[in-house]
Amino acid sequence: MMQKIYINGYFLTEQVKGGVNRFALQMTIAFDKIIKSMVQDSQTEFILLVPKINFLEVSLKNIKIHEITYFQNKYLWEQILLPLYTGKSFLINFANFAPIIKKNQLCVIHDALIFRYPESYSWKFRLITQFFHKQLVMRSEYIGTVSNFSAREINAVIGKPKNPVVVFGNSADNFTYTSESSEYLQMIGIVREGYILSIFSQKNSSYKNIRAYLDAIAKVNYTFVCVGSVEIEKESMPDNLIQLGVVSDAQLHTLYQNAYATLVPSLYEGFGIPLLEAISSGSPLIISDIPVFREIIKEAAIYFDPHNSDDIIAKIEYLLKNSELRESLIVNGRKILPLYSWSVYAEQLKELIEDHIL
Repeated sequence: MMQKIYINGYFLTEQVKGGVNRFALQMTIAFDKIIKSMVQDSQTEFILLVPKINFLEVSLKNIKIHEITYFQNKYLWEQILLPLYTGKSFLINFANFAPIIKKNQLCVIHDALIFRYPESYSWKFRLITQFFHKQLVMRSEYIGTVSNFSAREINAVIGKPKNPVVVFGNSADNFTYTSESSEYLQMIGIVREGYILSIFSQKNSSYKNIRAYLDAIAKVNYTFVCVGSVEIEKESMPDNLIQLGVVSDAQLHTLYQNAYATLVPSLYEGFGIPLLEAISSGSPLIISDIPVFREIIKEAAIYFDPHNSDDIIAKIEYLLKNSELRESLIVNGRKILPLYSWSVYAEQLKELIEDHIL
């Protein structure tokens, strides 16, 4: 009898393409590439379920795509229709949410930010997400995440799952976009290796540590560039900061490639995808000394105390004066990239299914 395994594809309909949705997409693509033998030999059918609404088209060879009725509300589709449709079959959820009444499933919860920094979210989203995550950790057969740090956080502040948390990860394997021409830098008013780049993907989130960032860079005689949806008030904007807002992937790749360094002052992250993007683009890192960054980047960065603006300034100026250190950071960064691969995580998922589901 054919056994069906489903994947929650709601992430393909969402307009915001942040780290969670990128993980979901790349994991689906990578998993599709390695399951040909499972589909042929074990009579297993893999099905990606998506609502009947506009969604990002993805080319898959071994995973079938089924469109099912769309409710106007995401939670109705995910919490009512999805568990009814999948029945007792195993369901894979890559993007933070899953049906709370379903037990036979894997749900990947990417971090515990909603519990550690609740003020960074609206009260409605905070209330819903905290409730859902607690229920999912308690009920789901398997919980996954993207770092050992986040696994510890899930156990500490959300709850202890039935089985040990499955740790996957993120990757910059797919961060290979065509670069913009040299005119792009000229248009912005910057030159190669004449600026330090930062990426702030969340609007005014306290855990991004933007206040300390602004205080520190204002005292450094150098140009800084920040991209992302962060909103900085004019009176808080240092004269040496260029704010570009949201940029394309090709533009971001170009900015990484030409930056003297990439500065990441976060107080908390579940992983830190920009770190791998920077390294893959040849940009050395000046980053917060927080557990998850130490786990991911190891010694391939300069670390600072994110609570101490003077230390941030000192570490920036230290790298600006030390070109040999800059080159060694680039070399050491490239050495850790092979540790983070979508194909490796897809193999983990395949082993989980073969060992415990089939």
